[in-house]
Amino acid sequence: MSSYLTNIRTGLFGATKSFTCLSSRIILEASAPFAHSTRVNKGETVITLPGAHLNMPTGPIDVYDGLVTTLIVSQDAQGTPRIIINTNEACANSLEEVPGLPHRLIVDLDRSPLQHYFRNQGLLLDPAQDGKKGGIVSPTGLKEHIPTLQIARRLAQLIAQVPARVNITRRDEEFIPPRERLQMCRELKPSLFLAIATGVEREKPRSGFWLKYYYRGNKNKFLATCLKKEMQRKMSIPLRGCMAVNTSLLRELPIPAVLVEVANISHRLDEGLLRDVDFRKAVAQGLFNGILSYLKGLGE
Repeated sequence: MSSYLTNIRTGLFGATKSFTCLSSRIILEASAPFAHSTRVNKGETVITLPGAHLNMPTGPIDVYDGLVTTLIVSQDAQGTPRIIINTNEACANSLEEVPGLPHRLIVDLDRSPLQHYFRNQGLLLDPAQDGKKGGIVSPTGLKEHIPTLQIARRLAQLIAQVPARVNITRRDEEFIPPRERLQMCRELKPSLFLAIATGVEREKPRSGFWLKYYYRGNKNKFLATCLKKEMQRKMSIPLRGCMAVNTSLLRELPIPAVLVEVANISHRLDEGLLRDVDFRKAVAQGLFNGILSYLKGLGE
């Protein structure tokens, strides 16, 4: 029976038999069992499927999960499918076939090489809360603390798996005054401070996200630049701005810090995205990738 490659799925997965940390998982789905061979060369894993046929488009697939950058689906002159997995780091992999319909080849890539960059690092996440601002009312009543806290929790999970030390300024909708957040920073002594909020435009709101950083300090700007680049890869809405500001909280923090307004809660499209779990996961992944890029840049 001929086997046709029909689909490719990507995502993060928990500890496997081979790896103790999260793995970057690639799942190849086909209509029947197929032969396969694998070749690994530094940051590239090539999977060839001799005898199989391709029943999906060729071309690149963006992943950007911190380890995997892109997949490239192609076929040679004889029509043999080939999948190229590009990664930022050389990494080990494990393969497992799962019979059924569809027949699956599960490829797990070890994310432990990322741990080097997060060693001895600490992060303090500050999800915004609208309670003391009179209540920001979105088009359908979504409160700011709901998406910002969920994004912070997802990001904390990604960071904790690296692993690095991570804390969140609050666990519920209770308002935490700026002076208490500054005190947390002094006591916890993190390496980075990341405030997660939503943008607000009461008149003629437009879709998009913003990044703001205190205008003094090269590390503040560098962190914002890294976050901007990686978020643009993951976000389905446009960048509205990456700007230097002189707000009291960012000014008084003793460490590199950035405020990210992940979407415009006043805009109907953005508010709908803020309610969507996949969008919140994409935001958290983009923030993680930006932090990783920043830490890599410090070591260069």
